[in-house]
Amino acid sequence: MANDNDLFQVSTSARLAKKEYTRILLQAVPTLIFTTIAICIVVADISLRGLLDVLLKNGQFGIAFDGMEQGLDLGSLLSDVVDGSRSLVSLNLKGGH
Repeated sequence: MANDNDLFQVSTSARLAKKEYTRILLQAVPTLIFTTIAICIVVADISLRGLLDVLLKNGQFGIAFDGMEQGLDLGSLLSDVVDGSRSLVSLNLKGGH
């Protein structure tokens, strides 16, 4: 049986050859790509959260639909559709103005 020292090569120098540097860099590429993508996702998430906070605090937005001037309630219209007393087609839903 072989001696344990015969199975491994022990380096006598602390310096790495150019071939070893290249091999280490090539093996690190997937990890570097994953890390970069993960950091980009976190930064995008934080940015979007900040944008949503600004919109929530300062945004002037609303929902408008035909029939609001007559005092129709969207909740009651949708509950009528769920109950079956009104057809969804009869609501005549259409895109923005």
